[in-house]
Amino acid sequence: MIKQLKELCIKTEQGSNLSECLNKYTKTQIKNILDLYGVKVASAAKKQEMTDAAEAAIKENAAAYFESDEGRTQRPLIDAMIAAPLRLNSSEDFEKIKNIYDKGIVFLREDGEEAETLVPANIIAILDSVSAKEADGMGEEPPVSEKRIPKAAAAERSEKEAEIIRFAGALANIYGVYTMLQLKDVWDYTHQRGIAPAELQEAVGKAGDEDGFYQERGFLISTLLDSEEAYRRIIEKYGLGDTYYYPTMDVIDRYDGSMCMDDSPEYVYLRSFIERKCGGEKIERVMKSLHLMALRDVSPNGLVDYLAEEGVDFTDLEELNQFFALYTAWFYNLRIWVCKGYKPSELKDEKLSQRNFKLPAGAGANKARKIGRNDPCPCCSGKKYKNCCMRKIG
Repeated sequence: MIKQLKELCIKTEQGSNLSECLNKYTKTQIKNILDLYGVKVASAAKKQEMTDAAEAAIKENAAAYFESDEGRTQRPLIDAMIAAPLRLNSSEDFEKIKNIYDKGIVFLREDGEEAETLVPANIIAILDSVSAKEADGMGEEPPVSEKRIPKAAAAERSEKEAEIIRFAGALANIYGVYTMLQLKDVWDYTHQRGIAPAELQEAVGKAGDEDGFYQERGFLISTLLDSEEAYRRIIEKYGLGDTYYYPTMDVIDRYDGSMCMDDSPEYVYLRSFIERKCGGEKIERVMKSLHLMALRDVSPNGLVDYLAEEGVDFTDLEELNQFFALYTAWFYNLRIWVCKGYKPSELKDEKLSQRNFKLPAGAGANKARKIGRNDPCPCCSGKKYKNCCMRKIG
């Protein structure tokens, strides 16, 4: 890679947000963007202030640029980079994208000995919105919650392709939404040898909804996220500098065809608590819905509203707090999509500052709670542990 390209590359992952990319820039690079958009900041402004101003300027101008004559000529190139990052080896390669690079629409990241393009998730969302309005013909955006058309799997697949598809489906259960680059990285990590991106792409192209995931805009997405709005909300909740969890093959095998929502005692305690309020006929549906809401880090009000719709009401504040305590303990032991596959219990406190549910101070997420046979059951039934959830946990 030539020196010019190396100096322009940032250390981040495909699928990053605009703020994550800009925070990797120097103050000089950010000032160049601000100057291009005519944004003035104080000479003593801190880097974060400059970054926030640059992000706002890019977002405010992106749609108008995509609708302009110049932007229309660049959109096929941007679409191609969204589908598959463009690899650059020379200054001539860079000149092809320099204009959109200068505008903060495209960034460069280092991938081995080459530079490759990265279109931030926010920019992809803005481009999709512009394209949707144009396709509608009336300038009105169609409902973002509109569900996509399911895809059937190819009739034939080789043994290697079947393994790649199984692998990709397990990662969809762990991440919710992720990139082809992440699929390659985890495959290489678990198999201790590299695989060609073209081989992965060919195999993934043969997958269908029955495999648990689909492909869209360069992402691999769980079929539980059945609209663009749903998976974009996951991406938008990624924290600055968040990295993906890298599962071992044992974890891949466990998440193959399973969401692993009932892997912990905390699941049993919460389920018992909810079942006493909604009855056995609803409990499976309610727990699956709560699990999907946990993966997306839905707010406390969102949880309470959903439970009310299912006829689950709380008699007083104490009972409501009991529910949140049980839910939070369960949440900390799940592989959360907005945490890029990590369990909150595996992350440092500062990485959880933007999450809706936090353990009480000093609780210690990784400390196993010892419960005696004659202790009150954690599910708040009022029974002794040995006469309640201990039987279900075994």
